[in-house]
Amino acid sequence: MIFGVIAFIANLVSPKPTPTKNNPQQSTEQRPQTSSGDDSTQDDVPTSDDDTTLPGDSSDIHATEIYINPDSATIAIGESTTLVAVITPADSTDKVTWSSSNEDIIKVNENGVVTGVKEGIAYIFAEANENTKASASITVKAKQSEQPTQPQTQPQQPKPTTPNTISVSSIRLNTTNVSIEVGDTYRLSATIQPSNATNKAITWSSSNANIVAVSGGVITGKNVGTATITARSHNGKTASATITVLSKTPSVIEVTGVKISPSSASIKVGGTITFTASVLPSNATNKNITWSSSNTNIATVTGGKVTGKKAGTVTIKARSINGKEVSATLTVTTATTTISATGIKLNSSAITIKVGSSYRLTATVSPSNVTNNTVTWSSSNTNIATVTGGTVTGKKIGKATITAKTHNGIAATATVTVKSTLAIDSTKPIITTVVASK
Repeated sequence: MIFGVIAFIANLVSPKPTPTKNNPQQSTEQRPQTSSGDDSTQDDVPTSDDDTTLPGDSSDIHATEIYINPDSATIAIGESTTLVAVITPADSTDKVTWSSSNEDIIKVNENGVVTGVKEGIAYIFAEANENTKASASITVKAKQSEQPTQPQTQPQQPKPTTPNTISVSSIRLNTTNVSIEVGDTYRLSATIQPSNATNKAITWSSSNANIVAVSGGVITGKNVGTATITARSHNGKTASATITVLSKTPSVIEVTGVKISPSSASIKVGGTITFTASVLPSNATNKNITWSSSNTNIATVTGGKVTGKKAGTVTIKARSINGKEVSATLTVTTATTTISATGIKLNSSAITIKVGSSYRLTATVSPSNVTNNTVTWSSSNTNIATVTGGTVTGKKIGKATITAKTHNGIAATATVTVKSTLAIDSTKPIITTVVASK
């Protein structure tokens, strides 16, 4: 009975959150009760209309924090006391489940009422969900009436002692700010003070599990944003860290090689040529190419376009952002002056040939040192006369014009008259014989 009274008084002086109608976030808890056989007394459990669930409110609200009040107690064998689970948020829809670490020492029912079974120390656990748990240390002593009475003639034996419960005074995390990317993980560690605290159980929670999830101190980035991770001891001591989740950095695909085309080339002074370069693999993250010339006095290069400056040979290089490079050889030669045709003349401007006979026309292009002295021949009527390489051939009686043209379009012409192969003397009369019929 004495132990029950002591536990009762201890529970009364323990700090308890006071529920108010105007503050729905504040938790409502029950006062501990003690009982012992027929002599036990039980305090009325305060109730509040605020505990009533509103009709139609079917959404689940999960607990993020929980602790047990009181976090430690001493009762006698056969006595009972009620532990209260304080949940945050107060309107959580999670149902608290109770369990004992050793039911041979102490038992607990679904309402948090614990009963001493035999002497010893055991822990009572309250669980709102898999991530929200708390514990309390309960010491069970023998009933006063069960203490052995020593004969007065014998020296009084010291009473058996129960190990003292050392409560957690503070909790500290290994860091207070962490930045991770979506999908990455990081392990937070919590240090309990004092180091010899009886119950070192830690409950972890996240202010927003959609951004950061936590399990046993291991955080995982879910979505871009910021959330607070809280570590809570069994007696309500807390420490927290701010977690910033960043978007995932794209994987970098490095360039492994570079190709260039053409691998060699030749241009005149003042001429240009464009080289092209491609990186391997084709899906490399950065495909930028830097171009360079081994001698800019001979040739310059900009974006792959090379310009010849003076005669010589240079190496044109294409280099990737990570140093992979390839080169091509370029030869620059002296430019040649082009001399164009200014005129063309045929050896005859008019010829007469017979059907089937030929005549060779010759063309002279000026100036004599023209770069391209090519001549193209054509006939105005190939049915009368044809021409190949200046050779004209009569096909049938008539006239045609033969044209000789230079590469740049300057032309000269000759008229060809094609006659019959029969010889006719116009100075002699034509005699016609008429034969009379009989």
